Amino acid sequence: MKEVRVIVDPEERAGILREAIRAVEEEYGAKAALSEDLWTMILGQTEWPNPVVGRIPREFLGLPEPVVVAALREEGKFVPFTRAGEIAEVFLGFAEGEGNPEVIRRGYERVVGIRLRDAMDFFAQDRRRTLESRVPELKGIVYEARLGTVWDRVERIRALCRALARELSLPQDLLDRAAFLCKADLLTVMVREFPELEGVMGGIYARLDGERPEVAAAISEHVRPRGKGDELPQTPLGIALSLADKLDGVIGPICVGEVPTGSRDPYGVRRRGSAIVRLILEKGLRLQLFRVIEEVRPAYPGTEPAETVKKFLWERLRSALEERGISYDVAEAVLFEMDGDFLGVWERAQALQALVGRKELSDLALAFSRVRNITRGHEIQGFDPGLFQEEAENALWQAYLEAKERVERALAQHQPAQALEALLGLKSPIDRYFDDVLVMCEDQKLRENRLGFLLALSRLFLRVADLSRLVVPT
Repeated sequence: MKEVRVIVDPEERAGILREAIRAVEEEYGAKAALSEDLWTMILGQTEWPNPVVGRIPREFLGLPEPVVVAALREEGKFVPFTRAGEIAEVFLGFAEGEGNPEVIRRGYERVVGIRLRDAMDFFAQDRRRTLESRVPELKGIVYEARLGTVWDRVERIRALCRALARELSLPQDLLDRAAFLCKADLLTVMVREFPELEGVMGGIYARLDGERPEVAAAISEHVRPRGKGDELPQTPLGIALSLADKLDGVIGPICVGEVPTGSRDPYGVRRRGSAIVRLILEKGLRLQLFRVIEEVRPAYPGTEPAETVKKFLWERLRSALEERGISYDVAEAVLFEMDGDFLGVWERAQALQALVGRKELSDLALAFSRVRNITRGHEIQGFDPGLFQEEAENALWQAYLEAKERVERALAQHQPAQALEALLGLKSPIDRYFDDVLVMCEDQKLRENRLGFLLALSRLFLRVADLSRLVVPT
C-alpha cells in the first residue's frame, strides 16, 4: 500500500500529523487551534499526508480569532494557529501524496483567502446593526412548536436568571441584560454560516456595541459546555447564564412530555442535565436548585409537574457521583432523600467515601441500622427526656445533645467530614442503649417516648447520610 502512497496504520498517520503540527508551533511560537472534530476529520481523510504551511494575508488578521479559526476549520483540512489569544499568520494544510509544494501552497492560500474574505463580509454586514436591535426578531423564530419561539425561550431564561441571581448573590440587572441579548446572534450572518460560533459572536458583538465587559463575557460563555469534555464558563455571570440556558433545555422538554427514555433523547436533555450537574459540582455553586425549578415551572407549558424535572436531575446527580469515584452504596446513602443542594450532596458523598474501609464507620452503620429498623413505619413527633428511666437512655441522650450541636455547626459551615466524626461518637452509647433498654415495652407511653427519641436520633444521622444503606462486612 505504501508503494501507492497509502499509509494504512492510523497511528503512523497520526504521528506524521502531530510532528508537522509541533514543528509549526515551535517555529512560529503559536498553538494549534485543533478541535477533536477537526483532528478526526484530518486523520480520517488523509492517506499520505504531506504537510504544507501557508500564510494568512495581513488584512484578515484583524478579524476576531474565533472567526478565522471557524473559517479554516470548515474546509476540514486546515489547522489554524493562535498566539496570545489572537490568530497567528500561518496555517497548516495536508496535501495527499507527492506534488509541487509551492503550487499546493498557493492553492491553499487562495482557498483560505476566499473563505476569510467571505467572513470579513459577514462581519461587516453584522456590524451594521446592534445586537439589541435584533432581539425583537426572535419572535419570528420557532424554537419548538409546544415551547414557542426563541423569544419565549429568552423570556424563560430571564426568569431563571432572576431566581439564580438571588440564589447566587449576583447583580440581577447585569445578568438579566446578558440573558436578554444571549440569543440575538442567531440572527447574524456569521452564526448562520458558522453555527458553532453561537454565543461567541454574541459576546464579540456585545463588546463592540459597548455593552459591559461582564455582560459580553457571559453571552460568549453561556453555550458552554457543549459536550462532556468542553471547557466550562469562567465568569460568575457566564456560569449563571449557562446554568439558566441548560435548565431551560431540560425543564421545557420534560414539561411537555419529552422525558428521555432508553436511547431516545431527541432534545439532548441528558446532555444538558449532565452539564447542569457538572456546573454545580465543578464550580462550587451553593444553591437550592429545586426551589428555582418550582419558582419557574408556571412559565412553562405542558402537564408534567416540577417533580418530574427534579427526579430526572437527581438521577443525573447519581450518575455524576459514580463517575467521580463514589461507590454505589455511598451514593445511595447520601441520595436517600432528594435535596436541591447538589453541592452539599457531593460534599457529603466525598466525606463519607473517605471513611469507607474504616472499622468505626462499619460499626456505626450497623448501630444506626438498629435505630433505623426499629423506628421504620413510626411517625411519632417529640419525646420527653424526663420519662427516661434507664441510665443508658440518659447516656445516649447526653451523647445525642453533644453530637447534635457539633453536627449542626459542621453542616452550617459546610464541613460534612466533621459532622461524620461527631456521629462516630454515638456508636457505643447506641449499642449500650439497645443492650439495656427495651424499646417496645408494654407501657405505651414509655414505648412511644423511646421511639420518639430514636426517631430524633435517626433524623440527626439522616441530615448527613442514611448509613443503613452502606454495605458493611457482617
